[in-house]
Amino acid sequence: MNTRSSRSEGVSLRRIATSLVIIVFIVLTAGGAGYAQRQQPPRLIVTNYTGAVISVSAIVGGVAQGRGDISPGASVPIVPVKNRDRFQAEWQGQSRVKDVELRYDQNYGGLQDAWTVQ
Repeated sequence: MNTRSSRSEGVSLRRIATSLVIIVFIVLTAGGAGYAQRQQPPRLIVTNYTGAVISVSAIVGGVAQGRGDISPGASVPIVPVKNRDRFQAEWQGQSRVKDVELRYDQNYGGLQDAWTVQ
């Protein structure tokens, strides 16, 4: 067996192995970047257990803005939201306030908070 041939085969195998490691690294890195892009938008899930229709508004600078109604027993996502966003629910002379506290939810695949109005 020729020693020179064995060395060149060993060098070629090392080059191939190194190239494969680099390719796998690039694929895994690109896959991770794709995962971050697929993350769901942050949301607040509002569930109405009051027995009445509630009106939900975002509170911006102390002023209610953007009103939406939620039927009794319904759950509605509000997207997108940020930590410390404030919302107010009003119905039949009553009101409640919610400050958003986002946490990662694995089932949803993104940040979310839940608010049960009752």
